[in-house]
Amino acid sequence: MKKVNFLITFLYAAFLIVGCTPKEESAVFEFSTVNKFRISEEAQQHLPRMYTSVVDNPKEEELAFSNFTTPMSIVIMDYEGEFIEKIGEEGRGPDEIQSNRYFGFDGSNNLVILDKTGASFVLFNRATNETTSFDYPIKSGLSVTSRNLEFCNGYWYLGMQLLGQPTFPETPTIGVFDSTFTLTDSLGGYDPFFQGQTAILQEPQVAIDCEEGLIFTTQSKIPYIQVFSIDTQKFLGKTNKIPPSFMLSDKFVSFVSNPREWTRYLNEEQSVNLRLAYSDKYILNTFRNGNNVYSQPRNFNDSDHFVAVYDKHTLSYLGEIKMPGTVLGYTKRGELIVLTDERNSELQFLKIEPVGKE
Repeated sequence: MKKVNFLITFLYAAFLIVGCTPKEESAVFEFSTVNKFRISEEAQQHLPRMYTSVVDNPKEEELAFSNFTTPMSIVIMDYEGEFIEKIGEEGRGPDEIQSNRYFGFDGSNNLVILDKTGASFVLFNRATNETTSFDYPIKSGLSVTSRNLEFCNGYWYLGMQLLGQPTFPETPTIGVFDSTFTLTDSLGGYDPFFQGQTAILQEPQVAIDCEEGLIFTTQSKIPYIQVFSIDTQKFLGKTNKIPPSFMLSDKFVSFVSNPREWTRYLNEEQSVNLRLAYSDKYILNTFRNGNNVYSQPRNFNDSDHFVAVYDKHTLSYLGEIKMPGTVLGYTKRGELIVLTDERNSELQFLKIEPVGKE
């Protein structure tokens, strides 16, 4: 498998060198509904306050939702919204959790929750109902930032921030953890767009194409995507055009360079990257634009959500499309999981394709 991945990434890098010429927008995209369902009443009883992140189980047709109000838990349901099980108990015990916004599946159908408040990774063995906790290395100055924990060939690949370190290209942004969540390696680096700044929302995010041996990564305020090889850890290229709807004002950039003004920054005035996804042809970057309206509790669909589409092999920008709701995640087939009707808990799997594709 490693030799195959090495060959793929070698060809990929060669393709980028000869083919990564900047393009103007060349396609208009649309979405089609692959699946539409409503979360069942039973599942809703366990999910009174849904977090804006859903993880697809790579082994089964299951979705994991975070209920982050008391009592905290992860709610598993099938592709039709039917309840399967609830995982995690809130508390301060060795097998309990105090926070649950970061989670993912390993290669054996088990669920892992990064409990940042409790400073531990908690693995839930779904076959034996056993729970194992591992230390979270926050004390060593490392913060995991990717909400979707990504597993590939026995290792976890997680976006990370070295606390107090500036945003230089040589500052690692991807941590490689073994099955006991020991940091074994690090790679990547910040995009130089905000080079050296520490007063920005860094939060590296990753999407792992385990089959092709590729890591796609960005940060929450960066309008570009970088690509790295899993096997060689080499930088393979980056996107080169800011999507038209990605808001990044001169006012915000001035705040970055003037920390005293940072406290006046309003998140609603800007774009924030939410999740990277990919299909066989495309890289998809979902981002949110606020509407300057603050409500409590906040409604997910008050904000506008967009998807910027890039060619997976040349990294050329192809176009963008506004989504009909909040993008919560993506399936193993590269379809976006979108909350289209918040009041009725209705979700859709949406496939992104160029207009006119038969």
